[in-house]
Amino acid sequence: MQADGFRKRLGNAGPFMMVMVLLWVLALAWLLLQGREAAFLKLRPADDFATDLFFQYITHVGDGLFAVAAVLALLLMRQFGFAFVAFFGYAVSGLLAQLLKRLISEWRPAPYFQQRGISIHAVDGVDLLQ
Repeated sequence: MQADGFRKRLGNAGPFMMVMVLLWVLALAWLLLQGREAAFLKLRPADDFATDLFFQYITHVGDGLFAVAAVLALLLMRQFGFAFVAFFGYAVSGLLAQLLKRLISEWRPAPYFQQRGISIHAVDGVDLLQ
């Protein structure tokens, strides 16, 4: 009986959610099979124009200014519920990321690979954190 209530609450988002869950499971399985270092190096090939172009612009999607613009756009469209969820989701994920970065002492990718003598390709216009 509870499954029917869950399906009803998902509405038309059900197929989208199933695809997203499947992608997350596949990505996690691939990461666990490859290992973190090998997965990073395979996802970031050196001197590849297509990935350089992609990462040069997609990196700004995680920026706070992008989130502010998205929330403002939702407010202008009078989608107050979506604007609240977007703001709250970005705020919680940002705070959680900052908390985990401070609690878990891990190297950032650039110094991690430098320490191991592996040269990684940096995209023009994207600053790597040290």
